[in-house]
Amino acid sequence: SFEPRLRPWYQRAMAQRGRAFTPVYLSASKRALIITLAQPVFEDDGGAAGVFGVDMFLTRINETLQVQRISARGAAYLMDEQGLLVASSAGDALFTETNGSLERVRPSASASPIIRDSFRAVGDAMGKTREGSVQRISLTARIPMADGGNLMTVLRPFGENLGLKWTLVVAAPESDFVADMQAALRQA
Repeated sequence: SFEPRLRPWYQRAMAQRGRAFTPVYLSASKRALIITLAQPVFEDDGGAAGVFGVDMFLTRINETLQVQRISARGAAYLMDEQGLLVASSAGDALFTETNGSLERVRPSASASPIIRDSFRAVGDAMGKTREGSVQRISLTARIPMADGGNLMTVLRPFGENLGLKWTLVVAAPESDFVADMQAALRQA
């Protein structure tokens, strides 16, 4: 029998006395990433009337990132608070199946070298806060690449105002933006 008061989403919303999201989870039957949004409802006297809960499929976020043009070779990806992929512009699988078990993946498993390299360089900053503050770190980095160029990378908190602790990373080779200018300067 279904008892919502025993569900983590119900308990989290009641404990926070406000909107709450579950961590991202994987639906084996739907083969999709999902979060549950829960919103408590209170009686006029402040007592709990119950909690509304809705499952939100994250497929659309992934589809949206895949059609965004960053640059010729740029990429963007979204990670949850555990550092696991929620969406990727590279069309990466967001989970793998091993021996019948589905497991979510990290950006380090991406098919895109841009995503792998940027995650290696800025992944440690994900979820960290400024010293003496609860504000999460945002950063912009210029990362040396193996080919001698630089990888321009931006890491930003995503969804904090909604109660999510996700991180958006956008990365592109610097040459995608300055190659035409450099060529023109060489010709001048």
